[in-house]
Amino acid sequence: MLADMITELVNDPHRQHAALVHFPVAVAFLGLVLLIIFLINLGRSSPLRWSIVAVYLLGLIAAVLAMRAGHASEEHILDQLHVQLAPAAQEMLSDHEEMGEGVWMTLALPALLVAFSAIRPLRVAGAVIALLAGLVAAGWIGYTAYLGGNLVYAHGVGVPPMTTPAPPPPAPVVVEPAPAPKPTPKPAPVHVAPEPAPAPATQPVLEPEPQPAAEPSDADAKPRPDWRPGSKQTVFKRTAP
Repeated sequence: MLADMITELVNDPHRQHAALVHFPVAVAFLGLVLLIIFLINLGRSSPLRWSIVAVYLLGLIAAVLAMRAGHASEEHILDQLHVQLAPAAQEMLSDHEEMGEGVWMTLALPALLVAFSAIRPLRVAGAVIALLAGLVAAGWIGYTAYLGGNLVYAHGVGVPPMTTPAPPPPAPVVVEPAPAPKPTPKPAPVHVAPEPAPAPATQPVLEPEPQPAAEPSDADAKPRPDWRPGSKQTVFKRTAP
C-alpha cells in the first residue's frame, strides 16, 4: 500500500505539488518566530543564527520543487487533458504561477541577511532587516497559498470529476397541523324534583291511668269536734278525705 502511494506521488504532478507546497508555508511562519527570538537576542546567538539559515534553505529547496511540480501540473491540465478553464480561473492560475515563481527568492533573502549578521558591526542591523524580510516572505507565501486553495476548492482545478452525480436533496416534508378537536356539546341539565319529606310519625297520646282513691286512715276516721263559742255541746263532724 505504501509502495502504491509513493508510485502515485511520483507519477502524478498534482499530488506532488499538493504535497510539496506545505513545506514553504511552514518554513515561512516557523522562520518568522525564530527571527523574532534572534532579534531579542540582538543577533549574538551563533547556533540560533545558523539554525535559521538552515530552516530557510530547506524551505527554499521545497519551494523550487513545488514550483516545478506546479508547472508540470499546469501543462498536464491545459495541454494533455485540454481542460478549458473559466476566465476567472485562468486569471487566478496565472497569478498563482507568478507568485509561486518568486517564493524561493523571498526565502533566500532572510537566510542571507541572517548569515551576514555574523559580521559583528552588522549584527543588530542584520537581525532587524532579516525580520522585515521574514515578514515579507510570510505574507507573499500566504497569499500564494490562498490563490492555490481557491483554484482547487472554488474552481476544481486539478481535481478529478466525480463519476457519480450527487443524489438530489430530499423533498421537504410538509407536516399539516392536526385538526382541532370539535367541542362536545354539554348535556342539558336535568331537574330532579326533590322527594317530599316523610311525615313525622304521630306519637300516641298516653292518658294517665286513674289513681285508686286513698282509703281513709284511722286518724282521719276519728271525729273532730266542732266547737262554736257559746255552745255547750261539742258536735263532732266527719270530714270526707
